[in-house]
Amino acid sequence: MPDYIAPTIEGTNLILENFGKEYPDAPRHDPKEFVDGSIIDRLKNERFVEGLKRQVSVPAERCKLN
Repeated sequence: MPDYIAPTIEGTNLILENFGKEYPDAPRHDPKEFVDGSIIDRLKNERFVEGLKRQVSVPAERCKLN
């Protein structure tokens, strides 16, 4: 699983195209109206997930399911 999961412009565009079947105006919208990647960019720049991984390192043997 990736560290950062975020909607993409391409994915949002696909959704808008599919919505166009019921909502004819949907495909005319710019996907950037619905996606704000600035939050994810900030988390990446601050290495947020990497910091969490350092704080919450669990030994591999404790992660095994019995």
